[in-house]
Amino acid sequence: MKLNIGCGEKLLDDAVNIDIREIDGAYQMDARELEFADETFSEVVAHDVIEHFTVDDALIVLSEIHRVLKPGSEVEFRLPDLASIFDAYAKGARAEKVSWWLYGGQDYKENFHLACYDKISFQNLLNNCEFQIISYVSEGTNMVVRGEKVSDPIKLEFKDPIKDFKEFCSSIGCTLSPQQEEIARLILGRDKVELCLSGRWGKNYMRDLIMKFEEKE
Repeated sequence: MKLNIGCGEKLLDDAVNIDIREIDGAYQMDARELEFADETFSEVVAHDVIEHFTVDDALIVLSEIHRVLKPGSEVEFRLPDLASIFDAYAKGARAEKVSWWLYGGQDYKENFHLACYDKISFQNLLNNCEFQIISYVSEGTNMVVRGEKVSDPIKLEFKDPIKDFKEFCSSIGCTLSPQQEEIARLILGRDKVELCLSGRWGKNYMRDLIMKFEEKE
């Protein structure tokens, strides 16, 4: 069974549709308090939803989605991509359009954007709620992100960050180049580093982590 959060007028025939407003054919419901039992749904769709919450409330929404999803099931988000919006503005997009992308249509009280993310910041938000990104697609000034519910996360504590990190990369088939190793040394130059991983997605997560090192160079 599929849950469609923030459906608006776009009802899905194969889903339970909910919205904060009264919509014909949909249940009126706050995404921060989903009125469903644990592990009810095998898929969740949340298009144009997360940006309408503060970061703190977005964490509540994600926790609720995690609760009602079955283990190993997926959720699909569509939300504004801060990097793509800035890129569009730099290429000449009108300020009025950029304002609409960033702050919402503002034609009713719930249609205001209260936060904006790029790929990395949204990944961090998902990781905080035990989701991992399994796909990312740029769609104009939006991003479409699919995440998987992590059922049994494994916490890794790197007490000797550089040595332990290199050994972990090697164990999952990722080899650091000298340049990546130097970036890792700068980023991990602290007493302790913790990562929350599940075996199914460890390699993809590590590639994303290495990409973050390169972006921060």
